[in-house]
Amino acid sequence: MKKISGFLLIASLAFATSCKKDDDSSNFIEINETNLKGKWELVSTEENGKTQPIESCDDKHIMNLAFNQSDSNWANFIAYIKQGEQCISSVSINYNWEITNNIFTTFVTNKTLGNIRFEEDTFTVIELNSTTLKLKTTETYIDNQGKEQTSIYIDTYTNIGEPDPIDITETSENNEDLNNIDPSEETDNTTAPYTEPNFTGEWNLISEEKDGNIYTITSCNDRYVMALSFKSDGGNLAKYKEYTEQGEECIASTSWDYVWEISGDQFTTYTTTNSDDRYDEDVSTILELTSTTLKLRSTETYIQNGIEQTSVYIETFTKI
Repeated sequence: MKKISGFLLIASLAFATSCKKDDDSSNFIEINETNLKGKWELVSTEENGKTQPIESCDDKHIMNLAFNQSDSNWANFIAYIKQGEQCISSVSINYNWEITNNIFTTFVTNKTLGNIRFEEDTFTVIELNSTTLKLKTTETYIDNQGKEQTSIYIDTYTNIGEPDPIDITETSENNEDLNNIDPSEETDNTTAPYTEPNFTGEWNLISEEKDGNIYTITSCNDRYVMALSFKSDGGNLAKYKEYTEQGEECIASTSWDYVWEISGDQFTTYTTTNSDDRYDEDVSTILELTSTTLKLRSTETYIQNGIEQTSVYIETFTKI
């Protein structure tokens, strides 16, 4: 959905992996479900050879792996957000996980669709001992110049104890709804009709949810504003602003003009040429619209470790 910034990409990647190096190879243990079970805290993440220690509240991440010999293995992920002086935790939906040889996989299943897997992520376990888990993953993506790039991530976790209990009583219902959301159910509280005049104005992004994990926008560098203007004779224009902290100032940079339109519950933005061809077209589903709040859902399909993945994003804006 965002036209300029991928500022939440690093956060969503950091939310998925990890490990810590132990120079004594005699401490290595067998890579199996029993030994992976536990509560693992991310202590550092490495991207293409550059290591970034986890120091701030917003970077903190815990992976909770529960092992059940008679049933599916369950996992959830805990992210943290700084609110004032407090570091507030946010728990993801429940995932399944499995280990085959040294390949660690997390995923969500939808039983109503024949146990089809969604949100599947695959990692290579490159180190495991009683205190440390190290995971490697690769991501292939298209950069701003249209070239295919590949990044390698190595994350280090430390074991901080037994896994927290995971309530699986609502897992089936919640996970089935993840990829089968009925827009009519999401807009029960809508107080404004989906007409173009009701979308005009400046909308400030206050949170983004990716696959059930919510990230709150708190810093200048994460700030993002969508400005929508309406023309009754057509040609609705949209501009996007992202912000950069420079010294004591928070400086805005503005995108080029986009065209936007509403059709049913679909919100579409795109650029166009004199030939009326569309480029950079993005389509989002409107989940909520009131005089103060706009909530949009979109999906992204990408290749990770040679496997096609799909992520679901929900962006919440407030009108300014």
